[in-house]
Amino acid sequence: MSVTNRQAKKWRDEDMVSAMAACQGRMNVAASARQFNVPRKTLDDRVKGHIHQGSKQGPPKKLNQADEKVLVRYALYSARQGFPLTKAMLLSYALTVAKKRGTGVSLGQKWWLGFLKRNGDALSMRTPDIIDWGRTSATKQNVVEAYFELLQNTVQENNLIGKPSQVYNCDEMFFQMHRTKLKVLVQKGTKAPYLQVPGTREHITTLVCINAEGGDVPPFIIFPKAFPGGENGVILLCLPPHTSHVLQPLDVGIFGPLKVEFARLALNICHFNNSFVLSKRDFGKVFRKAYKKCVEELHVKKAFKACGIWPLDSHAINSQRVMPAAIVVLPEDTTTTSGPDTVVCEAGPSTLPAGLSAQAAAPPAPPLHPLVASGDIPEDLADLFHPIKRRPHG
Repeated sequence: MSVTNRQAKKWRDEDMVSAMAACQGRMNVAASARQFNVPRKTLDDRVKGHIHQGSKQGPPKKLNQADEKVLVRYALYSARQGFPLTKAMLLSYALTVAKKRGTGVSLGQKWWLGFLKRNGDALSMRTPDIIDWGRTSATKQNVVEAYFELLQNTVQENNLIGKPSQVYNCDEMFFQMHRTKLKVLVQKGTKAPYLQVPGTREHITTLVCINAEGGDVPPFIIFPKAFPGGENGVILLCLPPHTSHVLQPLDVGIFGPLKVEFARLALNICHFNNSFVLSKRDFGKVFRKAYKKCVEELHVKKAFKACGIWPLDSHAINSQRVMPAAIVVLPEDTTTTSGPDTVVCEAGPSTLPAGLSAQAAAPPAPPLHPLVASGDIPEDLADLFHPIKRRPHG
């Protein structure tokens, strides 16, 4: 029966309690139901224990609240490890839990929408940024902490406290000379629109340098077959490998918008010049426009702040992009120590009682499941939810 057609409850809980008490006092169910104006069948089910006091109308829940919270905690754990669950994955875990509980139900779209609504304060569906494994595995909490310690020592040792105009971030970026793939107008119903580009994909390198005060050094454009170099007399502090997406201001707040704006301007000029590729002659003009729009003082300051460089603050970075160290559960220490109660036995037949001898020969207990140890899942579900194993980086 649908929710809209289901008959509304017309009796009070207090009357049902009184009717059940009367039945326990040897009054029969039919008489008790008439006296307290409650449904006879409902009263009979409660007296026989088929329905518990406080139960609601409708079919039983497919998963109880405690099991749903386990799913929520595991989803959050997976997201923190950089392997967030998809809808299909969570439904698979939920169905496995339901089967283990013996409910034998199917979980479809209605349950999924209800699950999201019930747990909307903790979970939401988002499209993730794709970050390669090398970056995620290298951006560990201990690596970030060591970097900020080095940064703080460098600032102090070189008397740079209070001098944001002397703290720079410098990096190179590449611009492709052909048209970038963007949305275009085509006839409605076209299934495979195409855009002509040259066979070779030439690119130009630019060197961008900004400081924590919001200023910048004019960008340096490096054309192919040019190899400039030289000493600049600056203190170089290198970022940990594969962490620039979290720790470098240019990557965090500048390069993304700059590339998007450059692509937009390049597409326009190529269209009006009836050309497949942006010429080297026009590159500087287009890059200058994009650079002036994106590399503004406010944007630069925000980028340095978001990376925790200025003001110096290791807690300012996006902690969701920093992977926690892997959980390691060490076995209990079984090393023999000398003491007044220590007995050293030589090899030979055991003289211990049979029970103690068997206990001594038993293998050590397996280490505790890390997700059980952290309280994320109960022990009876440990075989369904496995900790995420990371490959060693290097």
